[in-house]
Amino acid sequence: MSCPTDEAQVEFLERRDAITARGESSDGRFSISVPGMQQWTVRIQEGAPHRLSESGFTQAVREAVKQMMDDQMRQITDLKLELGDRMG
Repeated sequence: MSCPTDEAQVEFLERRDAITARGESSDGRFSISVPGMQQWTVRIQEGAPHRLSESGFTQAVREAVKQMMDDQMRQITDLKLELGDRMG
C-alpha cells in the first residue's frame, strides 16, 4: 500500500505504525521490542553472551526475532480483520 486512498487505509497505516512487536528467547535471556518497526530495543541478560556458545547465542537471538516477527504479523492480521470491508 503505497499511497492511502481512503480513511480506512489511512487508519490502517496509522495503527500499523503504532504496533509494538515483541519477542523473547525461550530462556528469557534475549528480548526485543520494536514500536512501528522503527526503533529496535534489544535486551540481553547480563552475562548471557559469556554463558552461551556461539551457536547457543545465535539460536536464542533467532528465537527472539522469530517471535517478534510472528507478533508483528499477528497484530497486523488482527488489525486487517478489525477493519474488514472498510479496507476495500
